[in-house]
Amino acid sequence: MDEIRFELDCDTSIPHFHDEMELLFVLSGRLAVMINGINFVMKEEDIIVFDMFEYHEIYREAGGHTLSAFIRQSLVYQANIGKIKCCSCIQPGREDYFRLLKARLAIMYKEFLEHAADGRMTILSELYAVLSVLRQHFAEEEIPEWRMREETGRMREILLYVGSHCQENISLQTVAERFYLSPSYLSREFKRLMHISFSEYVRKLRLNKAAHMLSATKESITEIAMSCGFSNVNTFIINFRQQFGNTPNGYRKAEEKKEKEEEARERPLSIMSLTKYISCAENLNILLKGSEEPVRLKIDIRKDSGKARLNHNVAISVGWAKDLMFENVREAVRRAKREIEFQYAYFHGLLDDSMDVYHEKPDGTPYLSFIYVDMVMDFLNSVDIRPCIEFGFTPTKLAERQTQMFGLFSCLHLPSDLKKWAFIVEGVLRHLIERYGVVPSRNADILFKEVHMVKEILEEQGVKDRPTFLTAWNSTIWQSDLGNDTCFKAAFIVKNILENTEDIRAFAFCHLTDNTERMITGQNTYYGGYGLMTYQGIPKASYLAYRLLGELEEFVVDRGTGYIVTCTKDRKKVKILLYNYSHYNRERHIDYVLSDEEQRTYDRYYGFEDKGMLDVRFYLEGLEEGNYEKESLIVNRDYGSSYDIWRGMGSPAVITEKQRQYIEKQAEPKYEYDMLQVGEANTLLISAILDIHEIRLVSINKR
Repeated sequence: MDEIRFELDCDTSIPHFHDEMELLFVLSGRLAVMINGINFVMKEEDIIVFDMFEYHEIYREAGGHTLSAFIRQSLVYQANIGKIKCCSCIQPGREDYFRLLKARLAIMYKEFLEHAADGRMTILSELYAVLSVLRQHFAEEEIPEWRMREETGRMREILLYVGSHCQENISLQTVAERFYLSPSYLSREFKRLMHISFSEYVRKLRLNKAAHMLSATKESITEIAMSCGFSNVNTFIINFRQQFGNTPNGYRKAEEKKEKEEEARERPLSIMSLTKYISCAENLNILLKGSEEPVRLKIDIRKDSGKARLNHNVAISVGWAKDLMFENVREAVRRAKREIEFQYAYFHGLLDDSMDVYHEKPDGTPYLSFIYVDMVMDFLNSVDIRPCIEFGFTPTKLAERQTQMFGLFSCLHLPSDLKKWAFIVEGVLRHLIERYGVVPSRNADILFKEVHMVKEILEEQGVKDRPTFLTAWNSTIWQSDLGNDTCFKAAFIVKNILENTEDIRAFAFCHLTDNTERMITGQNTYYGGYGLMTYQGIPKASYLAYRLLGELEEFVVDRGTGYIVTCTKDRKKVKILLYNYSHYNRERHIDYVLSDEEQRTYDRYYGFEDKGMLDVRFYLEGLEEGNYEKESLIVNRDYGSSYDIWRGMGSPAVITEKQRQYIEKQAEPKYEYDMLQVGEANTLLISAILDIHEIRLVSINKR
């Protein structure tokens, strides 16, 4: 096909260029590369891109093989691609993108071999994906126009002319005259730009053309010598032997023998080093999305920013007091205590009619009952969670009006008799003190909406040093916000806890489980509920955010937008928590109730900003020399999100017990493992590419 062509073992031993972009993959062996005055060695499975008209020189060791894909000039211009810097052996931290390029190259070459003309559309689609990745992630700054005109443009014309006339009797003098240059100037500039003299360049160009003809044609040695610009056969043989260490005839026989051996054994095995990447192509599709500018940070792990005070597990909101008498809610609390280690539980409705606290005799004398209150408090005490007491809502017998909210209880109106209200408050407090010997937290009923505004108010009142608690905290006041079930909520939790932990003593997320809500709007398991768990006890991605927060080490090394770096006191364990938060898109966000069927089919991620992937690279400095283990826990739409698993299995309206077990089993973070080595520089590069709404914990442990 015209847009792309493939060549195996296409190399040359002189500086050269071509008017196509070349994507070269090392199938086996090693390859010495010289480009732009830089020398380096590529090994098996390395990949490099040569720009159009970029001078380069490559040497392939014996037994080594390469595959080159040459992309047509017009297609490169059409894709608006400028100068590219893309080489896997000299660009650490880009492993994911290099794997993507290899996977796309493998698919194109497989289609080329197996389907030829029928695979053209597949090859084109993969080719455009490759060009998109190169433009977004490997583009360099444009070369100034004056340099392109004065250096690259003129030398390009000279090389094109020499390449097409090297078989003729050309010299430095004749070429200089053709391009209106002095021979001395051309000689000097040629050596400066090409790192080789003009005469040596022409000699090697002729010899490489001859080597190609020896292996690809049946022409005689004399015919080849004349075709390549040598004046006589003897001169040709002498120069050829100096360049290749063999006579032309010996070289031809060796190439024929090698080709037969490769056809039988080596070449098919070599191609497998590339085609194995096809299996991971689907998992790399995330990299085809747009991304922001990469975040590059140097972090010295010897730096001490104090202990990590996340306060994420200080408190959790468990809904209404009555809910704590239900076994499914209690089981959710036990699990959260066991896995996240919450210390306090915040809840509403201690004085609701459902708790049967307030009563009046026929003559109007008030009295209190603590049977249900004690059941709630005894349970929390049994799991070592302390209650945060909210005195609400108003018992209907004492309320000014009888209007109720959230179902059959929770009256929001003021008490009609403040003396009786004081009787309730004093009675409940005395009972709790006598029975449990503790006083509820003074600040537990403060609802923070804007942390800094509250801090300013406290400072104005002279109480700026008092501990502050954020209660009933969530991203929305609506229990039908479909984003509540998605990965968005995981990134939301991590972002807000990390950004506000210095100002807030406790973050009581509202709610722990959907079971404690008063407004279930449909029959679907995932209907947009507040909870970290569904009403069937399945953890959502938001629940896993708390688990990953709990994995961080004791000391903070550094923190910033999208990340926190922590470590142990001895610096032998480093943990990095990353998040790629994307906010609501006001224009696309759904703010009305969808039917059960629409909830199962609607794309819930459509309502958020498409900010692109987060490309992060950390240069960890100050590590001890030695071997390290790298472990990653990843929560995104593909891993750890029980909602997305439910959606992927067909969004069943009613989940069976078998399906519930399957979802919970699958909804675990993705685990990745790697071995890394820190050398004398005591620096380690950690790179990660996060999808929108993704959170990731990276652990670095010295062995």
